[in-house]
Amino acid sequence: MARNKRVVRILSVFLLSLYCFATKTFASESIKDSIKRSGLHPVGTPTVTTMILPPLNVFPWKLTVNACGKDGYDLRPYVGKKVKFIQQPVKEKYAGKPILLTILGKDKNCICAYGVVPELVPGIVSLSNL
Repeated sequence: MARNKRVVRILSVFLLSLYCFATKTFASESIKDSIKRSGLHPVGTPTVTTMILPPLNVFPWKLTVNACGKDGYDLRPYVGKKVKFIQQPVKEKYAGKPILLTILGKDKNCICAYGVVPELVPGIVSLSNL
């Protein structure tokens, strides 16, 4: 029974991620276009956690704010609020390294999307730079 719940949760998150890319309700037109231009292709299973968005003036959130800002997102209204943190592996590479498409969501809305390259430091890249 617990396994079935986990499978349903994983599938729900994957569908939520696809919804983010497919609709203007979840992703702004400019982000949708950026994702399309970047040619990112999701592979594997996303990971999802819920977190309280911390102050944005500390590492690594300062870098996240910069990456999100380049694509028109503003995380300031969400500080101290519960958000979804979704990471989806993608087929593409950055500097020859694997990329995790990272989405922050609030109330079924994409509040930020950016790339994380775990093998690089700091490894946070705006979608427009992928």
